[in-house]
Order: sequence, then C-alpha cells, then structure tokens
Amino acid sequence: MKPDNINMPLFGLFWITALHFVLATCSAYFTYRGAVMAIDAGLVTWAGRPGALIFSIGSATAIFILWTVAPKAFAKLETIPEHLVGLCITLVACVMIFSLSSWLNVAGIAGQSALRFHMNRIIVEYEDVLDQRSAAAIAFQSFQPDLKQANVLFLERRNAELKHGAYTGHAGPGTVERLLLAIANRFAAQDGAITNEVAEKLAVTHKARLALDAMRAMANQPGDPKQRMEALAREADRLRTLLSELDPKGVLEGLQRTLMAMPREVALQTISAKTKKGIKAQKAALRRIEGELTQTVDQLSADLGRLSGKPLPAVPTVTRLNAIEAVLRYPLQNAPYWAGGIAMDFTPTVILLFAMLMKAARGRQGLFVDAADDVTVKQIKIVQHALESIREGRINRQAIDRQHDELTGGLLLKDESRNKAGDKEDHNV
Repeated sequence: MKPDNINMPLFGLFWITALHFVLATCSAYFTYRGAVMAIDAGLVTWAGRPGALIFSIGSATAIFILWTVAPKAFAKLETIPEHLVGLCITLVACVMIFSLSSWLNVAGIAGQSALRFHMNRIIVEYEDVLDQRSAAAIAFQSFQPDLKQANVLFLERRNAELKHGAYTGHAGPGTVERLLLAIANRFAAQDGAITNEVAEKLAVTHKARLALDAMRAMANQPGDPKQRMEALAREADRLRTLLSELDPKGVLEGLQRTLMAMPREVALQTISAKTKKGIKAQKAALRRIEGELTQTVDQLSADLGRLSGKPLPAVPTVTRLNAIEAVLRYPLQNAPYWAGGIAMDFTPTVILLFAMLMKAARGRQGLFVDAADDVTVKQIKIVQHALESIREGRINRQAIDRQHDELTGGLLLKDESRNKAGDKEDHNV
C-alpha cells in the first residue's frame, strides 16, 4: 500500500456525505410516490399529497441523520459489549428504516408493475378456465355419431318391418312400423339439438374471448391503476356470466332424461290389433323393441356419463388490489424492485459495517478526518525538510520566510519576519 493511502479516511470526506445525501434524496422521491399511492388507496389518512411530501422529507432527513451520526458514535465505542450493543442498535435502526420508508420506496418503484402483473394474472386464470369450459361445452358433439348410428339402426328396423314384417309378421305400415320411425326420428332430433347447442356454445366462446381481449387492454394501458382495476372487475363480471353459460351439464342432463324416457314410452304404447293373434304379435313386437331400445339407451347413457363425469374448473373471482397490496402480494415477482428500494436506505449500512471491521482491526485510525490530520503528504515533506534544516544549523531569516510561504501559501508580513529574525539573533547570542 502506498504511504499516502495508509490512513485514507473512510468517514468525514465530502463524497461520503454527498453519497448519503443523494441516497436520502432518492429515497424521499420514491417514498413520496409510495405515500401518494397509499393515500389514494385509502390505506392511510394523511392530509393528501402535502402530507405525503412532509412524510417523505421527514423520513429522508431521519435516514440522512442516522447514517451520518451512527458511524461517529460507533467509533467512540471501545469494549466488545459496547460493540455488540452498537450492532444491535444498528439492526433495530434498519428495521425502523424499512418500516418508515423502504416499503413505500418499493411501492413507488414497482407499484404500477405489480398491479399490472396482478391484473394479467387474473386474465390468465380466466383464459385457462375459458379454454377448459369451451372444450367441455362442445365435447358432447362427440356423442353425435352414436345418435346418428342409432337413427340409422332404427330406420333399418322400420324398413324391415314395413317390407318384411320383421317384428309382427305382417308387412306394411302399422303401429309397430310407426313406432320404429318415431324412435329413429327422436334420435335424429337429439342429433340436431346437439348441433344447435354446439353452435350456441361457440358463439358464447367468441363473446368470452372478446371480453378477455378487453380485459387485457385494460390491464396494460396507461392511466390511473385504481380506475383500471375497477374497469377490469366489471368486465370480469360479464365474463363470469358467459363462462357460466358454457357449462354443458344442463345439456347433458336433458339429453340423458330424454334417452331414459324412450323405453318407458314404448311400454305405454296402445295395442291397435283387433284379433287375438294380432294383439299377441304386437305385444311381442313392443317387448322386443323395448328391449332393443333399452340396450341402445344404456350404451348411450354410459357414454354420456363419461362426458358429464369430467369436472369443470371453477370460475375465478377478481381480487381487487391497489398498487401497494400488489407489491406485498407478489414479492418474488418484484424481487429486483424490493432490492432497489431497500438498497437506497440500507446502502450506508454497508459502509458502517466496513467501519466496524476497520475499527476492530486497527482502532479509530483511518476512519475519520480530524482537523489535526487534515494535511497532505506534500506538506509533511516540507515540514520534514524544514526540521532537517534547523537541525543542521543552516536556518536563516530567508529560509524561515520561504518555509512559511510553502506551508501557508502566503507571504510573511514584515513585522513577523523582523520579530523572527530578532528572535534568531537573541538565540545566537
């Protein structure tokens, strides 16, 4: 280490004080912004923006005083217990500073960003629910091929009865033939109802996606965050209504009831035959149709049960947050802002810790600038040269004047020079 750097002071220099002042000023600015947000959100009841300004100036002043006084106070401590007490007081001061302004600094720095993150997170949740509910709402269209197949099956049985008398033994139109046609038409009607339901669900999905786009625009546009939050909540209420319409449970239950009622309707059919043999044939045909229809309905109901058994995601609710609440709710997402907001208040702590280490290592030396130590290396060399001249007896009035001029940077007055010369003569005598 160079000789002129051995006792380089750590505290008392102008640039250290200027650093503290700059950090305190930055803290005051962001504390003011955070305080204004707290006032607008109704978290505090200060007297409006003037109150926020007074609070920010007061907190910055307290921080500036603390970090300019604490090192000098610590330098006067001598024993280990005193050092421990000083360290504990410093830690308590850090907690007080955080409670005073650091959290408001973070709110002032990251409040808008945190609130935007919260609103976009709500949108992502709604988008996931929309995707799942939209898929479930149109999933029952996969049931349509089964209905078409059942329609074709009973149409073929109706044709077989009409042409060959496959059920009653008598070809031609009749009660059984009309029943089989009615069953086939019921399956076709259910197929058409599903087509209409799918079209309606797709239309609702389109409206929901438009609502999501509107919410996304509200979340990311500039402006008052409180008004944007309220506008997003209103649009979310509209979206919740649309999402509730995408629940396929009502459609599936209605389809299930219709299918389960069809075999019972066959059992209630009136016998139209006049002869005993015809009555017997019709009863046998109806029992056969009921059995075949029951088998078909059971298979379709099992498929419906698998569709309706899939759980639907719940529709989320909008949690209204202000900027400060958003910062506190998402600390990990705003970690860089937390680090920056706290660093403005706690950076002098690092300097104080260095001071503690230096004092423990070599005492008070090199920590502060004292008036007695406020000299330069050049001045020290001049004084050393003057002392050597005096020791060697080569001193004279002109030399004294020259040494004085070098040390003080000014000319020696004539009276002072004469007096010093007279003192020199008396000394020689």
